Amino acid sequence: MKVILTVGHSRSIPGEVLAEMLHREGVEVSCILVASLFSLRRIRTQLRQKTFSSLIRKICSSFSYIPDQNNSNESDPVVALARNHSIGIVGLRRWCRERRVKLIPVNNLNCKQSIDQLKFINPDLVVYCGGGILRENFISASRFVLNAHAGPLPEIRGMNAAEWSFLLNERPEVSIHLIDQGIDTGPLVKAFPYDPNQVSSVNQLRSLCVARGIEGLLEVITTGIYKNNLCCSDVSPRQNPQCFLLAPILEAVLQKKLQSSKLRVSD
Repeated sequence: MKVILTVGHSRSIPGEVLAEMLHREGVEVSCILVASLFSLRRIRTQLRQKTFSSLIRKICSSFSYIPDQNNSNESDPVVALARNHSIGIVGLRRWCRERRVKLIPVNNLNCKQSIDQLKFINPDLVVYCGGGILRENFISASRFVLNAHAGPLPEIRGMNAAEWSFLLNERPEVSIHLIDQGIDTGPLVKAFPYDPNQVSSVNQLRSLCVARGIEGLLEVITTGIYKNNLCCSDVSPRQNPQCFLLAPILEAVLQKKLQSSKLRVSD
């Protein structure tokens, strides 16, 4: 099996953890496409979704941030997942160098260079680990494109899915689904539940869903169930409202709700 991964930057820790776990399972990661943080389209999108200061922090962190895997102050579920599997975070550039995997920077995932790589490698599967919205040309050039969505489908589509799920008392689960041309409207492959009572902060909730998504993608890829046995729903995903970026005031409400929930469980 040949797989292509997409990531949003070369310091993508989830991308590195998933790539290493696939490698250990004998899945060939043929290349990793890295979308440029500095493309004009991506900067415009980020500015629509975030403040300018948060965008600068994201860009800076992509060059310098490697988490302290020995820090136990606030457990990061993704770092814990890496630690549990004895994966040392070294950065995707070094990981690719050591594994002899091509790391290909592209202006954006829908550009000609990306499509040429898809046609040249002809992978069995593309795994989306970030990098911006995929357009029709990318999806059409791929057999399958898998994504880990941090909320239940079809109920919670769009951004901040884990946060909206908790706020709206929806099922706490990560949905592995195929990407089509809609926003989280592709066929559901399998749902992976998680326990939100494990966490007490918004950041931990997000990271828990990312970690569960990595585990879910690994299972779905290695078993091959994404090719068949797709879950069917009588409800069209497009009938469900699309969620957008959580406002700061709602994030504060979510933080209090998470803390209260954790306290009730500990009592």
